[in-house]
Amino acid sequence: MTHPLRLLWLCSALFVVLGLGFVFFPGPLASLLTSGEPLTPAALTDLRASYGGTSFGIGLLLGYAALRPRYVVL
Repeated sequence: MTHPLRLLWLCSALFVVLGLGFVFFPGPLASLLTSGEPLTPAALTDLRASYGGTSFGIGLLLGYAALRPRYVVL
């Protein structure tokens, strides 16, 4: 396994974990990262969708790219 491929897998795993963290625990993660917790249900939903969904999707995309050697060109 080459260094770029390892880096791609690492980034994929980090994005997936961060995305799942924001989907399931948006309040504590927001408090940890910004020293403030969302106060309304709409804010929690926005955190889940914006940070959780986007990060999770990017992680899946990076994982898919790591499975396809032609996409690993560094």
